[in-house]
Amino acid sequence: MSLTPAGLAELLDSLREAEPPKPSTATPLPLSRQLAGDLDNIVTKALAPEPRRRYESAAALAADLERYLAHQPV
Repeated sequence: MSLTPAGLAELLDSLREAEPPKPSTATPLPLSRQLAGDLDNIVTKALAPEPRRRYESAAALAADLERYLAHQPV
């Protein structure tokens, strides 16, 4: 089965507009507890459909991850 250019464009548009599920809701229970909260928020922000809601840079993403790992507020 091949995808037409129009079908591919529609698929890409829907992916860009869809809110990704939070990682904690897409994983088994023990792991979901670890992902809930700050990590959910970090991943959701990194994958946000609208560019204005994403991290401004890789450094900004890294800073949030470093704060998380240091048990500081994200």
